[in-house]
Amino acid sequence: MRAIGFCLLTSLMGLAAQPAVAAAIGATSPVPAPAPIMQLAQANSASTHCAAGLPADSKMIYDASLRNMKSLETLRDTVVSETRSLVEAGRITELDARPAAERAGTCLRLLAHP
Repeated sequence: MRAIGFCLLTSLMGLAAQPAVAAAIGATSPVPAPAPIMQLAQANSASTHCAAGLPADSKMIYDASLRNMKSLETLRDTVVSETRSLVEAGRITELDARPAAERAGTCLRLLAHP
């Protein structure tokens, strides 16, 4: 979960957030986070709180999607892909897959909307 948060923060903050680039431009202190980053961090706790109440199947999808999501723009594709993988592995039934994915998606959307 920390890895996706770091990746999202790095991509949203741009190149200046990368230590090598910051050193190259002579930055001596950390780059302050713009307002959208702060909102994302707050939404992350909302998403985590939401996920705590998910049923087991939905929580599996939430965790797998959070680990493998490249950006918020790929949220839906990631949830579909991870759900399909869990069904193919026999960890979630086909019948339960869609409702479980929808519940997981509800919590994951909180990453984008504070």
